[in-house]
Amino acid sequence: MAQSTQPTLAGVWQVLATPIESSLEQGATESLQTLHFDGSMVEIRGPLGGDFPPAEFETAGPDFRMILRQQKLGTLLWTGQMEDGWIEGWVRWTRKDGTILTYRFSGQRVVSD
Repeated sequence: MAQSTQPTLAGVWQVLATPIESSLEQGATESLQTLHFDGSMVEIRGPLGGDFPPAEFETAGPDFRMILRQQKLGTLLWTGQMEDGWIEGWVRWTRKDGTILTYRFSGQRVVSD
């Protein structure tokens, strides 16, 4: 039986989220985030996601997407790609007041499930 070569997000990832210039001007700061993927759910720990509840994520090959919502804070949209133990992509935080902050992130898996 052949083994699957389908990439998987399962496990814990450590990423650095860096705001783009326009978001820096709005007060966004660089921060470390921990993403824990378990089954079809993701939990984010760190300044960008710590107050958001866990959410489902979707994958299509190496690409992934997740939307986290919190009534008082707004919506976080994470999109990215994974390859060889690394992930990278974009975070778009639409705050409740309509302000949009955009970050670029990259990092690596630190624990596999």
